[in-house]
Amino acid sequence: MMNLILKHITKNMIKDVGYNIRIGCMYLQNCMKYMNYNVIAAVQCYNMGFGNMSKILNAYSKEINKSVDEILADKNDTGWMKYRNHINVGDRNYVENVFSWLGPKIDLNTTTTNNKIIISNITNTTESKKIY
Repeated sequence: MMNLILKHITKNMIKDVGYNIRIGCMYLQNCMKYMNYNVIAAVQCYNMGFGNMSKILNAYSKEINKSVDEILADKNDTGWMKYRNHINVGDRNYVENVFSWLGPKIDLNTTTTNNKIIISNITNTTESKKIY
């Protein structure tokens, strides 16, 4: 469905801010579903695409002898991130760049599954931030 929508998007449509945001949200929603609602993996997928994320996850899966589903189910397993360097598209540090907007020194391993609270380490202290 998403590929069908993307094929019909024109440059003029993308210039419409509201339309652009809607398409971006739809794409992120698809990434969330594809990444089994693993927020960190979905954000990287948003940038690198489904095929490249599959390559990354499959390579990591072979290394640790776990299925991709097991990796995505463990929201604290970000070991796959080291494989981003093997892909030559997108921003290898996209996840870090996106989460940097939430505050300094976001610990990607502590995002909750409902993504309402993110624990950040700020000058050796831990504080909770509510995301609305």
